[in-house]
Amino acid sequence: MRLGERKEGPGPETGLSERNRGPSRRVCTSERAIVPEFTDAIRHSRAMVNSSHCSSTRGAGRPVARAALLAGALLLLGSAPAVAASGSTAPAPAATPAASGEPAWTENPGLILRLHHPQAPETETPAVPADDEYGEVFDSSDYQAMLLLPARSACAYVLEISSLKARAYARDLVVDAEGGLHVPAPENSTEAGTARADADGRLRLRHDGVEIFVEPAPPLIGFLTREELEARLPVYARRTIVYRPDPKMVALLRNEREKIEILAFFGSWCSDCKELLPALFATLDAAANPAFQVSCIGVDEDMKEPAELLSSYQVGATPTFLVLSDGIELGRISGEATRTVEADLVAILTQGSGGR
Repeated sequence: MRLGERKEGPGPETGLSERNRGPSRRVCTSERAIVPEFTDAIRHSRAMVNSSHCSSTRGAGRPVARAALLAGALLLLGSAPAVAASGSTAPAPAATPAASGEPAWTENPGLILRLHHPQAPETETPAVPADDEYGEVFDSSDYQAMLLLPARSACAYVLEISSLKARAYARDLVVDAEGGLHVPAPENSTEAGTARADADGRLRLRHDGVEIFVEPAPPLIGFLTREELEARLPVYARRTIVYRPDPKMVALLRNEREKIEILAFFGSWCSDCKELLPALFATLDAAANPAFQVSCIGVDEDMKEPAELLSSYQVGATPTFLVLSDGIELGRISGEATRTVEADLVAILTQGSGGR
């Protein structure tokens, strides 16, 4: 798939573009019983979130409605074992694995993973900083499990939907060197406890003294540094690492001498942003040219906030990358790249194409 290509819904998560994707790896999975009501709720909530790809118009109130639906789905998940035990719901037949034998992990953009590391005593050196760490949440293709992938921790977790039991895996068994995700064999895991649902619609799990939460993802609005963005939404850092920009375009950008400011408008709910913004980061990292400065600006799903910035720069789609020199716009990449991010950026700087 070409970078920036529109699609109806998310495909299997590998962290790679088609040109960078390596060979697939066979894995084994076990069959599990599922609770239909919960899996239907999660499937519907994810479809609602992903149905609104990056465009200029949004339905009023959708973020609130989706957050409520996701919270309700999490509460239903928390009651799943009780429902199954009561016999009020007939057991569902075990799902059939994907035809390829490798169920894909698909990003659930409506949920976020948050880990709270308690403060270690002053006399000890904490192995992990005493703050909140964020991560990504993925659904299995059969909706029977969730992959919980922290940004920094050495563990990844697979949460079984029907029982809320979690298993911990070494991170490198789930994420390969190129950012691809795999379904690990259960025998390579250890028990990590059982999650429970809070009254506010969060899932809570405690493992090795760390509090792990699965909760509805709040929108990020306004100015953020790249470091803040990648800490809150680790998918951006993971995809930046694996993107390989065109060396010829990188060489041209490396020779740029004029100071260039790029205002990157994005939506934390926008799937295209998670393709194009990492491509921009990777391109500028490869160019290693201090003449380029990037500011990230999060917008809400209705494209109403931050109102002053959206109005001033006439931004009506996400992502939008404004390329400025001395405050004057040279051009922009809006919605999708014409070719690739790096090629479009070079075109704006050398020919002025892509501008309004």
